[in-house]
Amino acid sequence: MSAWGRKSLLELTGTATIEDESTTVTGTGTEFTTEVKVADVLDLDGTSFVVRSITSDTVLIVTTAATATITDSAILLSEMPTSVSKADIDAEVITFVEVSEAITTENRALGIKTPGWTRYETYGDGRKRVETLVAMKNTG
Repeated sequence: MSAWGRKSLLELTGTATIEDESTTVTGTGTEFTTEVKVADVLDLDGTSFVVRSITSDTVLIVTTAATATITDSAILLSEMPTSVSKADIDAEVITFVEVSEAITTENRALGIKTPGWTRYETYGDGRKRVETLVAMKNTG
C-alpha cells in the first residue's frame, strides 16, 4: 500500500458553502461521511481547506477559516498522505504545494521547491525543516 493518498482533484457528490471567517462547510446533496476522511484537502472555488472533522453527510469542519464566502461550489478532493498524523494536521505543518507556488522566489528562498505534499516547520532559533512527502509532476 502506498504512503500517500491516491485521489487528486476528484469531484465529490453535491455542492458546498462556507461563510467568511467560518470553519464550517455545509453541503447540499453531499456524502461527506463516505467520500471524505479527516486530513483530506477540499478545493472550493479554488481555495483549499484541510478537513479537521466530519459531523455528518452535510457538515464538516476545516482547519482554517475562510477568507471569503463561497457558495454552492463544486467540491474537489485530494487525499492527504496516509503517514500524516492528527498532530501534524492540528499544527498545520503539512501543505499541498501547487506548481505555481513551488516556483515563486519567496517559497524557493524558504526551501520549498517541489510541488506536492510538503512538511514545513520552523523550530529552535528560527531553523526551518522542509520535507517533500509526495512530489507531484503535474498537480492539475
